[in-house]
Amino acid sequence: MVRPEDQAELVLPSGLPRIELTGEVWFPDVGAVVRSFAEQLGIAAYVLDCLDAEGPAYLMMAVGNVPAGAR
Repeated sequence: MVRPEDQAELVLPSGLPRIELTGEVWFPDVGAVVRSFAEQLGIAAYVLDCLDAEGPAYLMMAVGNVPAGAR
């Protein structure tokens, strides 16, 4: 997750943001990713790009506030 003003990465106290997805994920269909990010981490975000389809791993941008303790 990046901040557009300075390209800073979001790091939570536990490290880079990670979520658990259930079932098969087709990496271009990011709806489940965005919903899970909000539900599991409390972070509203949108996907900018898919970095790795095997992971999958996404480049995302937060919308609004991020959790306390994030840097």
